[in-house]
Amino acid sequence: MDSSYKKLLKVMTLFGSVQGLSIVMNLVRAKFAAELLGPAGVGLNSIYNETREFIHSTTNIGMDQSGTREIARNSDTEELADSVTLTRSWIMILAAFGMLATIVFAYPLSWMLFSDSNHIWQLIMLSPAVAFSTITCGEMTVLRGLQKMKTIAGVSVLHVALGVATTIPLYYIWGMDGIIAALVLMTFSLAVITVIYSYRAYPPKFCFAKVFLAKGYQMLVLGTSFVVAGFIANLGKLGVKAYINVNGSLEDVGLYSAGLTLSLMISNVVFASLDNDFFPRLSSIFKDKNQRRLAIIRQTKLGLAIIIPVVIAAIILMPWAVPILLSEEFSPIVPMAQIATTGLIFRALYLPAALVPMAAGEPKIYLLLQAVSYMSFVPAVILGYHYGGVTGTGIGLLINHIMDVLVNLTVLKWRYL
Repeated sequence: MDSSYKKLLKVMTLFGSVQGLSIVMNLVRAKFAAELLGPAGVGLNSIYNETREFIHSTTNIGMDQSGTREIARNSDTEELADSVTLTRSWIMILAAFGMLATIVFAYPLSWMLFSDSNHIWQLIMLSPAVAFSTITCGEMTVLRGLQKMKTIAGVSVLHVALGVATTIPLYYIWGMDGIIAALVLMTFSLAVITVIYSYRAYPPKFCFAKVFLAKGYQMLVLGTSFVVAGFIANLGKLGVKAYINVNGSLEDVGLYSAGLTLSLMISNVVFASLDNDFFPRLSSIFKDKNQRRLAIIRQTKLGLAIIIPVVIAAIILMPWAVPILLSEEFSPIVPMAQIATTGLIFRALYLPAALVPMAAGEPKIYLLLQAVSYMSFVPAVILGYHYGGVTGTGIGLLINHIMDVLVNLTVLKWRYL
């Protein structure tokens, strides 16, 4: 194995190990949540959490991606300082905007998600969690742009540990009534710990002068496409859960969410290094076509080599693992989770390619790819649920992954290789 593969494997091992530890702690949290909340509570928590993510990713105007790219491209000390300050200043503004947007749209969201107005105050109380999520995301953006891999790994572990420590006690005390409070406390804790480590890596400085903020115009233009793509993605995810809730039950939402979470946990072991290492590295070398091509090929080949045995092991162990990790109530998700996990092989094929338009600074292509992806995701999962229940959603996810491979690799070959 040459030095490039060794370095890449070292980074993937670092973040894979972090994700492995994170998975263990997330499974502990999922186990307690399943026992304390039941499928209905897990479904309700999933809807609120997806709503928080939907508003946060929409109102942060893609600064997590455009900010990473901007910081990673600047090696000059003065330019780097301006990029970090600019990113942090905009993030604080967008955090306040996200909080306000949550309050303003609480009424229509309640009707969209629950077909009634009984959850308005719960959604309003969710607003601080949106702001804290944006701050956390912004400081992680700074760390990614600076390529502080070890710091990111350490913070990621602390995030999961805090997630367990802040949510389980509230679930135990208040049950389903503690879901909103747990989300707010968890996001606040994550924001605090991320700020501490990020400020250590690069001292804090903010500037809210109009002239200075105007320098972020290019980041906002690029970020707008990311946020539209994020809006499409999160609206699709939220729409699927709303459909299952309205046409099925909250229990089915919980089962679908638990199966999807298991699949994503497995994928994170392999794919965690993409956002934290591959994207900023690709952004910094993108102008060199040969280096760009080699980076994409190496990332894809190594990802496939690791994910295939992981997927096989997961499929075999799933029937025994689900009752132990969650509870017997979640046993119906086994076939769905096995099918969805198979799709991770296809995910390894297209994920590096999907990040290329972002590194290239071509938001229209990235937006188009995201739109096409969710044009297949939403109908595939909804039709899967309609005809096959929770198991059918796994088939829908697999079909979506296959479609993503065809589309992303076609664009990669046509435009970037």
